[in-house]
Amino acid sequence: MLPWAFLKRTFPLRCGQRKHLCLAQTQKKYFPKYPMKQQCNITSKTNFCKDINSFACSQVKIYEYNSEERKSKTSNEISEVLDNINLDIKNHSRVKYEDAKKLLSFMREGLIAENEKYALLLLEWCCNFMPDMDSVSRISLALSVWKFLTSVGIEIKTKHYNVLLKCYAANSYKIPVMKFLSEMKEVVPESTTFELLLDCACVVGDLEEAMLVIKLMKDKNMPISEATFNSLILGHARAGDIKNSLSTLDAMYAANIFPSANTYTVVLQSYAHFGNIKEMKRVYEEAASKNINLNIHLVMNICRTLAVNQHDKLILEFLDWLPNDLKRFTLAVENTILELINLNCEKAALSIMMSVLPEGVHTAEQSCAFFVYEICRANIDPGNIINICNYLEKNEMYPRALYKAAEVSLHLGKPDLTLPIFQTLAKNGETLRPHYFWPLFKQSAKVDGEAGVLKTLKEMQAFKVIPDFHTLVDYILPVISTNNPETTVQKLQDCGVAAHHSLTSVAATLLLTGRIHSLTHLCKSYVTKMDYDKLMQPLVQTFIVNKKIQPVSAFLKVASKHETNDLAGHFVLELLAIKRTRLRKDDVINLLQSFKSVGLSISPFASEIIARYFKNGGADSNLYNQISLLLTSITQSDLQLSPSEMIDASIPHPRDMNLEELENHLVELKSKLMNTRGVLRRLLQLHMREGNIKRVLEVKKELENSGFKFSPGMLASLFDMYIKIEDESSAEKILNEIMNEAPNFIIDEHKIIDYASLLVTKNQYKAAISVLERRAASGNVCGGEGISRNCWQLLNTLALQGEAEKVKHMFHLLRTLGFCSVTNTLLGPLVRAHLVRGETESAVREYQHCAANFKTTPLQLELISYLVRQTDSPNNQKLLEDTLVASSLVHGEASTYATYIVALAEAGKKKEIQNFIAKNGSNVHSASLLSKIKLLVKENKLGPLLILAEECDRLPKFNSSLLYTSVLKVLDKQGDCDGALKLWTLMQENNVQPSNEFLKHLASILKSHKRQIPFVVTESEQ
Repeated sequence: MLPWAFLKRTFPLRCGQRKHLCLAQTQKKYFPKYPMKQQCNITSKTNFCKDINSFACSQVKIYEYNSEERKSKTSNEISEVLDNINLDIKNHSRVKYEDAKKLLSFMREGLIAENEKYALLLLEWCCNFMPDMDSVSRISLALSVWKFLTSVGIEIKTKHYNVLLKCYAANSYKIPVMKFLSEMKEVVPESTTFELLLDCACVVGDLEEAMLVIKLMKDKNMPISEATFNSLILGHARAGDIKNSLSTLDAMYAANIFPSANTYTVVLQSYAHFGNIKEMKRVYEEAASKNINLNIHLVMNICRTLAVNQHDKLILEFLDWLPNDLKRFTLAVENTILELINLNCEKAALSIMMSVLPEGVHTAEQSCAFFVYEICRANIDPGNIINICNYLEKNEMYPRALYKAAEVSLHLGKPDLTLPIFQTLAKNGETLRPHYFWPLFKQSAKVDGEAGVLKTLKEMQAFKVIPDFHTLVDYILPVISTNNPETTVQKLQDCGVAAHHSLTSVAATLLLTGRIHSLTHLCKSYVTKMDYDKLMQPLVQTFIVNKKIQPVSAFLKVASKHETNDLAGHFVLELLAIKRTRLRKDDVINLLQSFKSVGLSISPFASEIIARYFKNGGADSNLYNQISLLLTSITQSDLQLSPSEMIDASIPHPRDMNLEELENHLVELKSKLMNTRGVLRRLLQLHMREGNIKRVLEVKKELENSGFKFSPGMLASLFDMYIKIEDESSAEKILNEIMNEAPNFIIDEHKIIDYASLLVTKNQYKAAISVLERRAASGNVCGGEGISRNCWQLLNTLALQGEAEKVKHMFHLLRTLGFCSVTNTLLGPLVRAHLVRGETESAVREYQHCAANFKTTPLQLELISYLVRQTDSPNNQKLLEDTLVASSLVHGEASTYATYIVALAEAGKKKEIQNFIAKNGSNVHSASLLSKIKLLVKENKLGPLLILAEECDRLPKFNSSLLYTSVLKVLDKQGDCDGALKLWTLMQENNVQPSNEFLKHLASILKSHKRQIPFVVTESEQ
């Protein structure tokens, strides 16, 4: 897994999170600007060979300074850059491109005195001391340096031009010879200048320019040297003329100049250019027979030639000829690898590394770590990076290569690389954890605000990684607008976050921002249970800051309706446990009195602790008696604290550990060969609750292998899980096991109804009926609203199959068995089944039947909208009129008109809406219209809402600003910031005054998307 130390420096862990990870100090060499820790497979700095070339050695002391003189910020920055360059040359024989650019910037600003010295050094570094950049970037920097050098009044001499030519040749930069000589003006070129000009022409294969240089040299009676012949050999080869390249070698012998190691290197490069490995071997053996040995720098030049000419497959064969003393990971090798990586020749670079990997697993892994870091840093295709990492892992050279690549990509801020790596890790069976995505959330928040964070959340869910509480509260919700908490919850749910996770995290965010009133309203709006243990600390923090008792009591009162444990007592104990709060006794008394006034009770355990607090705190007898009476009045004997509050927190019990702590505890128990059943049982429960199906099955198998006997309750939970993943055969086996081993155990009704829905989905209708009848026969069928949605799901599954008769039969069966009663919602599938089959008249007759017999209008808006779209025939028009009449008998004419207007909007019929409002606008019921609009908001139907916003301003006594606020809610859920701004502009065009709520919500949206707010927001609105 990714190292925690890498993440927790920027993303701190919460108290109590125990991380049993083996971490070790990584190489600062590869991460000089971001110190971090790595897992134990990298433990020390690589022992690279120190054979720095002569120029590097001569330039080690490039800057001497007195620390007392570096006082200003600018001086410190210069010193830091020069120190970095100094160390890089000394330790790595290279210079970072960014440091070189900074140095030039300081020179331009006049902050460095020795301009000539550092300008020449910069030109030298642009030759071959910046392997981390391509030749185009190096030449661009060199030209910038030359422009600066010629503009500051320094006398340009031959040595300056020679360094520039050397830079051109090293980067294969083509220059016209005569133009260059003319630019030298009064400066007289030396023989070295002409040799460098020849080198520039030959390195790009420009033989015409090369011959011109030779002619100029002859005219000036300059001697022909070995370097001259070497350049010509290479020039002919680069021009594709290998024959003349070799004849140049013969001319060299004729001139009584004998080839050296440099000459043989150039010949080998000539053959390497064409991939002629046979001739390369012949030349290499010829050199060896003459005791001419190539050093590692010359060998790397040959490898570079093979690589850039797409002959990387020959590199391994060539390097295999070398003696073992050359097969070492020296600085020359390291820099060549780095250069090839940045030339997108990563396969060739890998071949070189494979040939010279140092002995020993530890040092080999360090070299591989360097390689993985560099390929991630360079702009290499993610697929190639993943293939290389898989290769390193498969050949056991770097077992954590993919994790290293993921770590580096996160550090460098490359999500386009990180996500494919995560995908590969997931395919390989590795477990991705929520904290892996924290850097992605931070980066997406900076770049795209709310839209970026929600996109990352969806990507996280695509990997089936469930965001935990800390991920939601610390990295997602701070970026998302929480102006409308219900909308925020909906946004999270739309991204795949479970309802209870969404509610708990939004609730915690509201508490942390001091919005306890909004939280109380949120609790009233949802029946889904929150994790109140996680909310207790934020609630305590909020109370400590504002000391407002009434809002806390109101929230705890609402929350206690959904929780069986003692929330009020838990809150007071948490408050008393924080010594630094300096809580006054009067505050506690007022809090307890507030509990009494709203009807809150506490547990005997909490009551005893509070009484002891006052007694030990020096309360006099009168005060203590007063407290005792107050505590007695609000103590409820059957109320208990949550188990986590009744045990010693310093020795956490497995039932109070979170998932990660339990997993680590399991590893610990296994390493000590201790009993793991209890922890496995708890893990099974938590993973089932979180929906981690894969891990549930793994833990279940471990328990089965240990001979564990599953309780009926655990089997029922497994039964429910198999239903959720639509594995009907496994669910059936669990159900039969429960019935055989615990015949008196009664499974929850909602589980049985969900199982029946699954059977219906699998075309097992009779089996579904049998299951329901068998459950009803066992007694204790409660029915009611608690399972109404489950019943609707069963009926709707049949309706979507177009099974009208089966829907009727199933509805009658559910009513008869006591699972449900008649409601408007449950009658909806009876109408829908006909619509799915295209039986419009049957759907209307079923609707009329429900209206007449049950005084309900099931699927009212959906049916009327369907008919509005089908009014092309007299029969359909008659069916629409019949439906409207039936609706009017139940809801009245004014309410039906409101539904009809919304149906027209859904059909996109603006003209019909205008005509209808002109005739019947005064009779439209505004409250009913707003109710239907809320349905459109819930279903994110933006199109109809925009039509209504345009047309409904003609309705008398209708507040159209409420409609615009509803449209804004949908735009917010969709993350459409531009649409929200356009809506505000539309309101101004239509002379609609936006409400304070609208402006507040719009400002929140713009802020979360990092947009400028084009209107004044008052302090209260903020």
